[in-house]
Amino acid sequence: IDPAETSSKSKIVKIMRGILAFEKMDAKIYGYRATAELSEIRKHGIEGIIFGPAQLSQAHKENEYMSLGELRAGERVFAKIIQHAVRLRRTQAL
Repeated sequence: IDPAETSSKSKIVKIMRGILAFEKMDAKIYGYRATAELSEIRKHGIEGIIFGPAQLSQAHKENEYMSLGELRAGERVFAKIIQHAVRLRRTQAL
């Protein structure tokens, strides 16, 4: 699988960092050295990011878990991303 990298100047990165800052979540950009769907998405010229509201140290392990607070924070972040996409789509349709 080819490596994938999205520029910190990318629109999706800027949008996500704004949402995370608004939610008072960590908005720092991190590298991720593992296999993810982003590599396949990038092959189609689509920029993307990898995001999860839980602690990475708990991900993809036996007894993986996240707190209810993390789940709720993720719900808010994903809702804001969808709202932003809908607004963008509406303005492009005009």
